[in-house]
Amino acid sequence: MEAGSNIVQKSELNKSLLNVAPYQIRSMLEYKSLWNGCKLMIINPAFTSQKCSECGKVDSENRKTQADFKCTVCGHKENADINAAKNIKTAGLAELVCGLKNRSNRTSGRKQKLVLKS
Repeated sequence: MEAGSNIVQKSELNKSLLNVAPYQIRSMLEYKSLWNGCKLMIINPAFTSQKCSECGKVDSENRKTQADFKCTVCGHKENADINAAKNIKTAGLAELVCGLKNRSNRTSGRKQKLVLKS
């Protein structure tokens, strides 16, 4: 479709996809993780594209374009999506480590079974 044509239809399609797709993806990931004895960590992506993966400074000026990231403090340059992915990975690892430290009362290393009821 060309830009500027079928705007109403595109808008409705986008709304429908946003209402259904993220929920279904998360739901599938949750049950597959449980089925395989894994933990699904949900990371809040807020400010991950504005945070420097090297020094941790959050600044809206760090990301002036969609593709480029340059830290205003330390000068770190990187593709903006890669920088954001590093921040999400770091947050996930931090959550994992904190979760392991607080697991003293739980049985570790045991796989869980998923029981589907009809």
